[in-house]
Amino acid sequence: MAFTFNHQVLSQFWTQKLGPVMIVYQLAQAPPIYGLRMSLVALAMVLGKEQQEAGVQNVTVTAVTFTGTKNGVRIKSWGRPSNGFARNILFQHALMNNVDNPIIIDQNYCPDNNNCPGQASGVKISDVIYQDIHGTSATEVGVKLDCSSKNPCTGISLEDVKLIYKNQPAEASCANADGSASGFILPNSCLKT
Repeated sequence: MAFTFNHQVLSQFWTQKLGPVMIVYQLAQAPPIYGLRMSLVALAMVLGKEQQEAGVQNVTVTAVTFTGTKNGVRIKSWGRPSNGFARNILFQHALMNNVDNPIIIDQNYCPDNNNCPGQASGVKISDVIYQDIHGTSATEVGVKLDCSSKNPCTGISLEDVKLIYKNQPAEASCANADGSASGFILPNSCLKT
């Protein structure tokens, strides 16, 4: 069973639970904790916690400002087997002000390295667009796409991304991430084409 959000434009910080899937998001000033977090969860856990779970698709997040947050636009899944997926996701028009992880996909999520060390995420992430994302990173790596070795991310698109760290271009780090870049891209794209 897949949950479709019909490209809703999300407009405030709150948690929405639809069946086994929960999305946490904010579209205003983010408090200085986690920021906008697309935390895809099943049964109150991150996507990929269970082997059999619903997928998430058709989500749009737009017109966001983050200031001093840990994460900007984020998708995460447990580093363990699962049949879940996240696809057709659009993050657009986001301003980052001193954000630790402005753009991040983390498919090796495993708090305290408990019950999943060394396992590849089974969650399939595809067709994610980052469009008009700009501002400052609080860390050297402004774009981190750490995808599953079992199910690499596909169809990732960076469009007009400009992230700066200490008045220099931020860095990008990719693992198992395929896609394309267009327009002005800073840091340079690390996506496989």
